[in-house]
Amino acid sequence: MQLAKTKQQNYRLVTTNVDHGFLLAAPTTRAISDAAPKLPVPKPHKWQSIVYLHGIIDEEADPNSEHLVFTSGDFGSAYLTERWASRFVTELFRHFTVLFVGYSINDPVMRYITDAIAADKRRGYTHFIQPYSLVGAKQDQFEIASLDWEAKGVIPLLYSDENDHIFLHKTLKVWSEYCRDGLDSIEHIIKVHASKKPLPPYDSDESVLLVIDSLKKEDEKKLRGQKNFILSPKIEWLPVLEKEGLLAMPSTNKNQSLSHHIAYDLMQPHPVTFTLWHWLVDHHLESIEFVEWVISKKRQFTPSVYSSH
Repeated sequence: MQLAKTKQQNYRLVTTNVDHGFLLAAPTTRAISDAAPKLPVPKPHKWQSIVYLHGIIDEEADPNSEHLVFTSGDFGSAYLTERWASRFVTELFRHFTVLFVGYSINDPVMRYITDAIAADKRRGYTHFIQPYSLVGAKQDQFEIASLDWEAKGVIPLLYSDENDHIFLHKTLKVWSEYCRDGLDSIEHIIKVHASKKPLPPYDSDESVLLVIDSLKKEDEKKLRGQKNFILSPKIEWLPVLEKEGLLAMPSTNKNQSLSHHIAYDLMQPHPVTFTLWHWLVDHHLESIEFVEWVISKKRQFTPSVYSSH
């Protein structure tokens, strides 16, 4: 559910389950849920809800389960005759990158969905965004599984299905941590990767690439005044940060190229540079490497760095 959360703290999630699993996990989502056959229009500017594509068990509103898609007749009505499910799926694939989780290639749902897309393509709909699926398989069956899914028009993201799909659960958990809004994502990357010593050549070190990429992408408004997001990385990162120009980024003129030749006495540094300066002063002020580096630059930090000490 964390992965399906929008910036407005709503959801874009479609399930073919009819149980109350998501409601039990997040009871407040009942108010932002849609269930078959009354489905929303899945367009970016209109849709933010959890959609129960095949209905949801509701003893009060639907005591006879007439709105649930269970039998072959129900599927035929939803996807072939009345086509309300087909229309929703078609619009979904036209406007969003869809990721299937928990489906097998022989699942009737997959057959009806992919057949519905194929039928609409024959009707003249040509613009569909490529869908993907997280697919568990035995490692010696990866090639066959890949071919089967690609034949359905879906690109498989394969993982070993051993130990009750443990790799899937771990992947979704870590992915959700990376996708959290605000400073949580960069704090996670720094905590995991900046705690390691960078290894030359730096352009081949995965940890270096992740940390540098994250720091360069940080939004200035998010970081302003947040000096604690650098979670005490090692002093060995100093030459890496300098080489990438991250210790000399000005707050103004964002288009200025990053270069370690820029003066270090910037009076209005970029928040990333400012937080890195704080990291150096807070954690490495007595480090020989840091002292020698400052002396070699023959410069000083902006006074505000020292004012809090």
